[in-house]
Amino acid sequence: DENTLRLLSTGAVYDDQDWRTRAKILRSEAGWDADEARGIMAIDEHLNIFVDVTKGIQYLRDIRETLISAFRWAMEAGPLAHEPIRGVKVKLVDAMVHEDPAHRGPAQIMPATRNAIFAAFLSASPIILEPVLKMDAKVPQEFVSGLLRVITSKRGKIISMEDQKLLMFVKCHIPVSETFDLSDQIRGATQGRCFWSTEFSHWSPLPQQLAEDVIRQIRKRKGLPMNPPKVEDFLTP
Repeated sequence: DENTLRLLSTGAVYDDQDWRTRAKILRSEAGWDADEARGIMAIDEHLNIFVDVTKGIQYLRDIRETLISAFRWAMEAGPLAHEPIRGVKVKLVDAMVHEDPAHRGPAQIMPATRNAIFAAFLSASPIILEPVLKMDAKVPQEFVSGLLRVITSKRGKIISMEDQKLLMFVKCHIPVSETFDLSDQIRGATQGRCFWSTEFSHWSPLPQQLAEDVIRQIRKRKGLPMNPPKVEDFLTP
């Protein structure tokens, strides 16, 4: 949820934080359940959280670090496009751990855990996120329509426009994927009279009509099968 992501992105909640302090913040500021807030096992750099909500599972403590490693492994390269997963809460709700230590090593636990995470992930209707830039531009009044036309053609969204005598100051958001020829487009539309700067702003859901094509392009570039896996591909027969 947005409140949890805000706490993670601002550093108010982090991985090696005192668990009591962290639980209190999540309960009071993000409405977390008390048991879940106390059961956090790991938080990774992509703002994903791994939570243990199991009760009385034998030998679970013995494989705790392996489970955390498997969680981090899964989050680094998701099943859709082998890109990092972001902003996901993974809950461990049940487990059966073999009593023989020889059968609960990393070679057994890590693939099984990752497969379970991927199956749950694909069942949750995941979305593709794209990076978005914030652009600040100033342009003479007579060329502002050309600038706005370029921004609109790049799936950009106008944040604000401020008229200051002979110049118009424009703030907008533009997806990074649309900026390949942005400089040429703006110069052509404003006769080189526009000055602008950009910086990273946020991640935003990619429109559904573009997502499937983007996933296939990424998978092709990485030498992966064109069609992403399905839930059943990660379920044990």
